[in-house]
Amino acid sequence: MAYEGGVVSIRISWDCNFDYDPLLCKPKYSFDRLDKGEDSLIAKGYNYRFSHNYFQNDVQKRQLIKAYGILFIITMDARAAAFNVIPTLQNIGSGLALLSIATIVCDVFVLYLHKKRKFFRSHKYEEVTNTDAFSIMEDDDEDM
Repeated sequence: MAYEGGVVSIRISWDCNFDYDPLLCKPKYSFDRLDKGEDSLIAKGYNYRFSHNYFQNDVQKRQLIKAYGILFIITMDARAAAFNVIPTLQNIGSGLALLSIATIVCDVFVLYLHKKRKFFRSHKYEEVTNTDAFSIMEDDDEDM
């Protein structure tokens, strides 16, 4: 690798749970050589060419240099988590609020905008026109 160069990948992974001691959160390192050599689909090693242009005795000259080196590609990914009661309760409350709003939106659509709104309205609400409906409620109270 010192003569032909190389490409090395360094991966640093953090997976932390802050419900426990933060000192237990340690990174994991993994190393991999990306230019595997003879059976590699890309060129072996790491090299690049650049030119140096200059004048010597009023003649323009160019020197082409092929340089070898080691390229480090550093990739870091992290995940950190901690449980907190307040955001959990906020999410539950938001979900319940969205469920109640969905019911209202569906009722508005079915009762006022749908083609068969009269059918749905007649089955959703029961109209009571005479006074004997209150006697049924009084009979239920006496049974208790």
